[in-house]
This record gives sequence, C-alpha cells and structure tokens, in this order.
Amino acid sequence: MALLNISYNSKALARNCGMYLALPSAFFANDESKMENADVIYLLHGMHGDHTDWQRHGDLEDYVDKTGKIIVCPNGENGFYVNGANGITDRYEDHFLEVMDFVGATFKTTGKNYIVGLSMGGYGAVRLYLKYPELFAACGSLSGALDMKYRSTLTENTEFYKITFGGGKFPDDCDCVKLAQNAKKDAKIFFNCGTEDFLLQENRNFKAVLDECNISYEYTEYPGAHTWDYWIEHIYDILNKF
Repeated sequence: MALLNISYNSKALARNCGMYLALPSAFFANDESKMENADVIYLLHGMHGDHTDWQRHGDLEDYVDKTGKIIVCPNGENGFYVNGANGITDRYEDHFLEVMDFVGATFKTTGKNYIVGLSMGGYGAVRLYLKYPELFAACGSLSGALDMKYRSTLTENTEFYKITFGGGKFPDDCDCVKLAQNAKKDAKIFFNCGTEDFLLQENRNFKAVLDECNISYEYTEYPGAHTWDYWIEHIYDILNKF
C-alpha cells in the first residue's frame, strides 16, 4: 500500500487543496489490467474535519488491504459537498467532481466508484449518489446528516447554512428526501447510525422515506454516539458491502 498526500490547485474553489489517496498493492505488481480495473472508494470526512481525518483517526492502510480498492479522501472543508448558494465561490460539488476527474485521468481507472462518509460526509455521499447515479455503484453513510432541509431551519448555525444552502426555499438538489423520491428502485444505499446519536431520528426518517418510495437499502442501528469510536468500528460494515 502507498499513501499519497496530494496538493493541487482547485479551479472550482480557486485555491490550493489537499487529498489523501491510498493505492493497493496491485498497483505495484506490474499488472496493468489490475490497475486499470481497480475500483475506487471516495471516503468523506465530517464537519470541522479535512482530508486527513480518516488517516489520523482510522486506518487507511487496513481499509485498502481489506478492500483491495483505491481509497480517496478529498477535502470538503465545511461545505457539505454542495456548491455554495451564491454559485460563484465555495463550489464544493464541482470540486468533488474535479477530484473524480483527476483520479480517473491520473490512474486510468475504469472500475466502479463507491462513496461513503460520516456525518456531513454521510449527507454528501448519499446526496451525490442520488444526484449522479451514473457515477457510483453504491453509497454509504455513517451517522449521516440526511435531512439538511430540516437541519437548516434550526437556530444553531443559521447564518452558516444560509451561506451554504441559501436563505429562501431549500434547493431540491440538496434535499436527500426529494432526490430519493426520484431515485431508481434498485439503488444501493447502506447506512447506519448509533442509538445514542443526535442524528438518529433523521436516519430513521430517511429510512421511512426509502420505504415509502420502495427503494432498496440496508439500514442498521448499533449502540454508540456521534464519535470516532463508533465510526472506526462500523466503517467496515459499509466497506464490506462494496
């Protein structure tokens, strides 16, 4: 396994950004077919985190060894992986698509793409999967903030949410519930949440929406709260599905 710490200039964000990219051992076996057919997992961090989170708190080497897939950790800052409401700056969705283009062009990968994240990153993973089903084979969320339409109405962080999602009608393409209502029935959505997590009800509500829409999914609740102890333990429950 090789871990690359990559710094690059993002056109979408108009500044330098970083990402971690972990390569499985097949990339060093001089087997071009294995390299070209490698699958990629995009592993997203949560709010107040960055692209180093999953390496500092988790074990990227073990994730790569166990899955045999390339793992990419982009830096979504606090942008929820959406384009900012003003449409000019903080284009985090476009930034993520830039990362995908970079990985595909640099490593010539033609395999499947997967996306998973925690908290804010869980929202980002599910939303991007539902909005771009042609790009991903499956998605996963741990303790995801899956109802940002509701969360943006709370008094906490109101001004920040206005910058991200706007102060008027919540954008349909940022609403996981609205996107799920138009999703394909055979979607592959894997998500879990801790029974002591403050986002538990939002995850249960999203499960109910998927049931209503007759969309396939796997949802599990485990003991635990909104903590790295929980995410480190249960990331494997999703990675093993990919």
